[in-house]
Amino acid sequence: MRAFKKANHDIYIHMQGVDEFHVTGNFKDWEMWDRLPNIKVPTLVIGGVYDEMNPEDMKREGHLIPNSRTYLCPNGSHLSMYDDQQNYFKSLVAFLKDVENNKFTPDKKQ
Repeated sequence: MRAFKKANHDIYIHMQGVDEFHVTGNFKDWEMWDRLPNIKVPTLVIGGVYDEMNPEDMKREGHLIPNSRTYLCPNGSHLSMYDDQQNYFKSLVAFLKDVENNKFTPDKKQ
């Protein structure tokens, strides 16, 4: 709630629009799928099964980023760090430890 109180709604509306479901701002035609393969750092694509973003799109995102892992919190939504904390942080901490200890291995890409 503290973060939402500090959000700059003018910028949000300019870029996004009134909400995530009615994109009318600068992001309306923004498309970056073709640039995801350019990300070279270890990346964790994390979200929830019940997220606003389609889980299949999150899987696609992870597939396109060459050095990535994808984790979908089974009980999570758009705020999985809140509503599926145990799964979210278990996955996040494992990812961070693997990167820090040079033991990171990406998901197998098909």
